Amino acid sequence: MNRPLVRSSIVTCILACLSCPLAAESIAIVNGRVMDPETGFDQVSNVVFEDGIITVISTGSVSVTRIIDATGLVLAPGFIDLRAHGQDTVSNQFQVADGVTTTLELEIGVYPVSPWYAARENTAPTNYGTSAGHPWARGYTYVPSMKKKGRLQVGADADITLFDPKTIIDRATYTKPAQYSAGIEYVFVNGIAVIDHGVLIDNIFPGKPIRVGVH
Repeated sequence: MNRPLVRSSIVTCILACLSCPLAAESIAIVNGRVMDPETGFDQVSNVVFEDGIITVISTGSVSVTRIIDATGLVLAPGFIDLRAHGQDTVSNQFQVADGVTTTLELEIGVYPVSPWYAARENTAPTNYGTSAGHPWARGYTYVPSMKKKGRLQVGADADITLFDPKTIIDRATYTKPAQYSAGIEYVFVNGIAVIDHGVLIDNIFPGKPIRVGVH
């Protein structure tokens, strides 16, 4: 038996697995109060999402790989921060602990833009985006991918925040700023759990770029 060849094959398989994209589960969040700000939908329902997209919102039975009982919790679209100056992995971890799933730097922006996006790839637990950092380049913009954000509807991206309305609170203070919020039980970004049972999952980076196209 050629042991070096076997070891080499094992290492190759491990590296290939590590380079694979994150696989989103088929998940149902049941018995939660579902609130969609665009349509005004507000009732206890079940939400199913697969491959990062919401596929079903109903009160019927579900057949999935994982079920989360959200009794007493609110299901809201993942929060969107339009003025997120902290654009790095650690900052995003604090943001996602607040229920934020999309962080956008839309005040001063960055320049040049392309290297910024390249540096953020596969390092972001949240979706991320920026404007160009020079005022004359901003003009009228259109962001197609944002049509699927900030909504809890069939076909929308599965950016979902579950929180307990009785316990949710920002625990950060001036003297102790590095504290996560309480009451945020689950946060899914593109269908991937980043907060699970109130605990931040390290080394999970399902965030996708939010790009602007000038028209």
